Amino acid sequence: MKRQVFILPFLILHFSSWSQKSISTDVPCTDAMAQNAKGRWVKTKDPSTTNSKEINATLAEFHKLMLMVYPQPTGVDAAWHTAEGISYFGSKSKNSPYPDGSPRYMSIELPHFRMYYYKAGFFAYRCDPYNDKKMNPGYPGLTGTWVTISANKSDPAIGNPPDDSWMVNGMPVRTLNAGTRLLSDDGLKDAVKGRNYRIVLIHRKGILPYIPVTRKQYLEQCILFTTKLYDDQIKRTENLPVGSLEPQVRDEQIDNFKKLKALQLKKFTDELESTTQQGLLDSPAMIRVMYDADLIFDTDPLQASMVVIENRDYIRKDLPKHVPQLFVVEWTWSDDISLKKIDQLMEQDFPFQKLQAMIDK
Repeated sequence: MKRQVFILPFLILHFSSWSQKSISTDVPCTDAMAQNAKGRWVKTKDPSTTNSKEINATLAEFHKLMLMVYPQPTGVDAAWHTAEGISYFGSKSKNSPYPDGSPRYMSIELPHFRMYYYKAGFFAYRCDPYNDKKMNPGYPGLTGTWVTISANKSDPAIGNPPDDSWMVNGMPVRTLNAGTRLLSDDGLKDAVKGRNYRIVLIHRKGILPYIPVTRKQYLEQCILFTTKLYDDQIKRTENLPVGSLEPQVRDEQIDNFKKLKALQLKKFTDELESTTQQGLLDSPAMIRVMYDADLIFDTDPLQASMVVIENRDYIRKDLPKHVPQLFVVEWTWSDDISLKKIDQLMEQDFPFQKLQAMIDK
């Protein structure tokens, strides 16, 4: 099973359903003029519709929060839309192979709530490169600067590792992306420096929406994965058609695969022994690279990703499907002065605690 995860720092979209003509200027346009132009909030077409008045009301609250943060866009146009769909949070995974036998992982036991989100893109005003007395409005145009508020879905805070086949108790194993921040009573924890995006995961107090995979579970999976990987390579080489390789070359390749297998397995078995001696078997597995890394575990929460599964017990089934039970707020920005401002506004002024209150009420 694969669920698409947005990688916002590289997301560039083009809207064309709404347009405004270039703005004439009395004097030659300058970057300073464009950065101080009076922008607009523009409602664009929603990619999906909902008949739920309750969800629409919550989405309207998201927009009100953004208007609190940025009531008058300056140097940018802010174009926004909303959407609703199926939530896959906490769903289990089942292997339903394709006709050729290749694996296909399907989501089953979907959760008792709906997913919905609000998304605003910020489009910078710019001087017309062909007419120095004209300024082009931000929207429609190109941008990599977005704010998204999602309800009842965990990604991109909790994404997918490259091995779809690894499950714990029927739950696909994922990673809590490095730098994801949790909201506390004191506000936001540290952000990842040097990256033009932020992710904040907001959950009910007293319970996490994910369960860490332990170092023991991770190392055992590494041993299984590595064993199968090299055994398959050895078997394929042994079964090569006669004449495709000289016997000596084939034997050398098989011997090389066996040596690499032993070397890789030793790395994981040595780490398992060391982790056992340190009493860290039940500690969360924090990794930078899945399976193939010289440094197997890392403890830096701003650089390493925690291996997790989504917590099915987090979902309250006594609540209506429209009620928000967790939020992910994410934003990314370009380096233009008028777009960098989005990060400052979100960090300093966005009322995250109001979202927390929606969950805890």
